[in-house]
Amino acid sequence: MAERTLLSIVVPTKNRPQSLRRLLESLQRQDYRPYEVIVVDDASDAPVSSLNGVSVIRREVSRGPGPARNVGIAAAHGAFIASFDDDCEITDPSLLVRAVEFLERYPRCGAVAFNQTDAHGCPSGDQATGSTVPCYAPYFFSFGALLRAEAIRQVGGFVLDYYYEEVELSLRLWDARWSIIHDPSLAVVHHHDWQGRDWTALNRRILRNSILTALLRYPVWLVPMVVSQYARDHLQRSRLLNPHGVAPDRETRADWAGVVWALGSVAQRLPHVLRNRRPIRWETLQHWRRLRQRPTPL
Repeated sequence: MAERTLLSIVVPTKNRPQSLRRLLESLQRQDYRPYEVIVVDDASDAPVSSLNGVSVIRREVSRGPGPARNVGIAAAHGAFIASFDDDCEITDPSLLVRAVEFLERYPRCGAVAFNQTDAHGCPSGDQATGSTVPCYAPYFFSFGALLRAEAIRQVGGFVLDYYYEEVELSLRLWDARWSIIHDPSLAVVHHHDWQGRDWTALNRRILRNSILTALLRYPVWLVPMVVSQYARDHLQRSRLLNPHGVAPDRETRADWAGVVWALGSVAQRLPHVLRNRRPIRWETLQHWRRLRQRPTPL
């Protein structure tokens, strides 16, 4: 058997030591070797202690998972980089072996997206696609994905902090002619540790980062249309019964204050947007939007 390439595993974490321990223990049961684990402590109240066989990088100021992943990616030695949220658990020992096979088989694949399930193995939360077979996907989510280091470094890594940061990065991957593959059989358990999370605040951050993505990457004539759609989506989402709800709560008011906050936050970042605006090609955006509607089977 040919010697396998080194695989790097990057995990940003903040104030969730028990969840992190569960993830690291599950990684030890992976069939893939050799690998390195890089934990980026994003300014936890109690610093992550030294862990056997794990590199820990401490950030004194929290900037969010996106920038924390960039720190881990910069320190990674592997050609392939697995990204996991700290509240995930890998129960399939062959997951990384099978994911690596995709990157080896498809040299222009920049990322392999995983599914997320609950503790019982049932699909839970957002998925890269709704497909039941391997397919090309518009984006990946960082709760679980395998990235090609060359591709991620070529396009410049993550530029947004938290929520929607993978979607923005995925647009740049596709525009640089890297593809994204989603295999729904590659699944991780996502326990969704809500410690320290505020659903209203996260919804507002999703709206802000969606708008920033449009400003950074969309044709200027399309921006007003998509921003108004994002605002409508936010108002609808803010009335859900709970983070996983599907029905509006008639007693809950739409979060207009969140729309005002998001627009104000975007306005503060306009100088950054103007300096870094690099719209993707129109054909890339068309292809990406088609994949959102109908993923292409491999």
